[in-house]
Amino acid sequence: MAMDPQIKALLKQTIYVHAPNGVGNFGEASYTSSPTAVLARVELETGVTTGAENEEIAYNYKILTVSEIVRYSRIWLPGVSQSNAKLALLALNTEPITGEKGENNGWWTKA
Repeated sequence: MAMDPQIKALLKQTIYVHAPNGVGNFGEASYTSSPTAVLARVELETGVTTGAENEEIAYNYKILTVSEIVRYSRIWLPGVSQSNAKLALLALNTEPITGEKGENNGWWTKA
Protein backbone atom coordinates (compact mmCIF):
# COMPACT_ATOMS: atom_id res chain seq x y z
CA MET A 1 0.00 0.00 0.00
CA ALA A 2 1.01 3.58 -0.56
CA MET A 3 2.12 5.90 2.19
CA ASP A 4 -0.54 8.20 3.67
CA PRO A 5 -0.50 11.38 1.49
CA GLN A 6 -0.52 13.64 4.56
CA ILE A 7 2.60 11.93 5.91
CA LYS A 8 4.30 11.89 2.49
CA ALA A 9 3.74 15.66 2.22
CA LEU A 10 6.06 16.08 5.23
CA LEU A 11 9.05 14.70 3.26
CA LYS A 12 10.59 17.95 1.99
CA GLN A 13 14.27 17.46 2.79
CA THR A 14 16.87 15.42 0.93
CA ILE A 15 19.25 13.22 2.88
CA TYR A 16 21.85 10.84 1.49
CA VAL A 17 21.93 7.21 2.63
CA HIS A 18 24.77 4.74 2.17
CA ALA A 19 23.72 1.23 3.19
CA PRO A 20 26.38 -1.27 4.28
CA ASN A 21 26.99 -4.20 1.95
CA GLY A 22 29.26 -6.36 4.06
CA VAL A 23 31.71 -6.58 6.94
CA GLY A 24 35.40 -5.72 6.89
CA ASN A 25 38.34 -7.62 8.38
CA PHE A 26 37.79 -6.15 11.85
CA GLY A 27 34.00 -6.55 11.97
CA GLU A 28 33.21 -3.02 10.83
CA ALA A 29 30.57 -2.35 8.18
CA SER A 30 31.88 -1.92 4.64
CA TYR A 31 30.40 0.33 1.96
CA THR A 32 31.20 0.19 -1.75
CA SER A 33 28.23 1.70 -3.60
CA SER A 34 27.45 5.41 -3.82
CA PRO A 35 25.12 7.18 -1.37
CA THR A 36 21.50 7.48 -2.53
CA ALA A 37 19.36 10.63 -2.31
CA VAL A 38 16.23 10.02 -0.19
CA LEU A 39 13.32 12.35 0.59
CA ALA A 40 12.90 12.72 4.35
CA ARG A 41 11.78 14.76 7.30
CA VAL A 42 14.57 15.28 9.83
CA GLU A 43 13.63 16.13 13.40
CA LEU A 44 15.99 17.03 16.21
CA GLU A 45 15.17 14.65 19.06
CA THR A 46 17.44 13.44 21.81
CA GLY A 47 16.81 10.08 23.42
CA VAL A 48 18.04 6.56 24.04
CA THR A 49 17.32 3.58 21.79
CA THR A 50 18.22 -0.11 21.85
CA GLY A 51 21.14 -1.28 19.73
CA ALA A 52 21.69 -4.56 17.89
CA GLU A 53 22.91 -6.27 21.06
CA ASN A 54 20.20 -4.75 23.32
CA GLU A 55 22.59 -2.07 24.56
CA GLU A 56 21.36 1.49 25.15
CA ILE A 57 22.58 4.03 22.59
CA ALA A 58 21.97 7.78 22.60
CA TYR A 59 20.55 9.35 19.44
CA ASN A 60 20.04 12.99 18.39
CA TYR A 61 17.87 12.78 15.26
CA LYS A 62 14.65 11.08 14.21
CA ILE A 63 14.26 10.74 10.43
CA LEU A 64 11.01 9.98 8.58
CA THR A 65 11.29 8.25 5.19
CA VAL A 66 9.09 6.25 2.80
CA SER A 67 11.40 3.22 2.85
CA GLU A 68 13.38 1.56 5.60
CA ILE A 69 16.95 2.68 6.26
CA VAL A 70 19.05 -0.36 7.16
CA ARG A 71 20.79 -0.37 10.55
CA TYR A 72 24.37 0.95 10.36
CA SER A 73 23.67 2.88 7.15
CA ARG A 74 25.49 6.18 6.92
CA ILE A 75 23.15 9.18 6.75
CA TRP A 76 24.16 12.65 5.63
CA LEU A 77 21.73 15.35 6.71
CA PRO A 78 20.60 18.11 4.30
CA GLY A 79 23.47 20.41 3.38
CA VAL A 80 26.21 18.01 4.53
CA SER A 81 28.68 16.76 1.91
CA GLN A 82 28.44 12.99 1.44
CA SER A 83 32.06 12.94 0.25
CA ASN A 84 33.20 12.86 3.90
CA ALA A 85 32.10 9.72 5.80
CA LYS A 86 33.11 11.32 9.12
CA LEU A 87 30.22 13.79 8.74
CA ALA A 88 27.62 11.04 8.39
CA LEU A 89 25.28 9.87 11.14
CA LEU A 90 24.80 6.16 11.74
CA ALA A 91 21.33 4.57 11.55
CA LEU A 92 20.82 3.00 14.98
CA ASN A 93 17.24 1.79 14.97
CA THR A 94 14.37 1.81 12.46
CA GLU A 95 10.67 1.45 13.30
CA PRO A 96 7.72 1.16 10.90
CA ILE A 97 4.81 3.59 11.10
CA THR A 98 1.64 1.53 10.90
CA GLY A 99 -1.75 3.00 9.99
CA GLU A 100 -5.14 2.12 11.48
CA LYS A 101 -5.70 -0.62 8.89
CA GLY A 102 -2.24 -2.12 9.30
CA GLU A 103 -0.76 -0.35 6.27
CA ASN A 104 2.82 0.87 6.31
CA ASN A 105 2.99 4.67 6.38
CA GLY A 106 6.76 5.04 6.38
CA TRP A 107 9.69 4.50 8.72
CA TRP A 108 11.27 6.38 11.62
CA THR A 109 15.03 6.00 11.87
CA LYS A 110 16.94 7.10 14.94
CA ALA A 111 20.48 8.34 14.31
